[in-house]
Amino acid sequence: MAAIDANQYIYTGSQSGDWASVRDNHEYKLRTDGKIVGHITAYGKYDSTWIYGINSYGQKNGIFKVSWDIFLNHFFTKYAIFDSSMTEAIAKYRNR
Repeated sequence: MAAIDANQYIYTGSQSGDWASVRDNHEYKLRTDGKIVGHITAYGKYDSTWIYGINSYGQKNGIFKVSWDIFLNHFFTKYAIFDSSMTEAIAKYRNR
């Protein structure tokens, strides 16, 4: 949270995402079929219930939410990265 509060994105990934639920409901859920589907995503906004992610899949499932339980227990090590040239993009993303 400190990284996000300092205008940094957290980059991480999971191998158990149900990307259909992201596409359909904008909510990251865990797969139930055991299939491994890895993907790296960025996170730059949070509240007490969700952390909000953005990925490269475009408008249909580009911005989504993840429960804290899933984020903390099913995602890999988190890395904070910030590029000051992205300030405008970060501001637009956080205001959605």
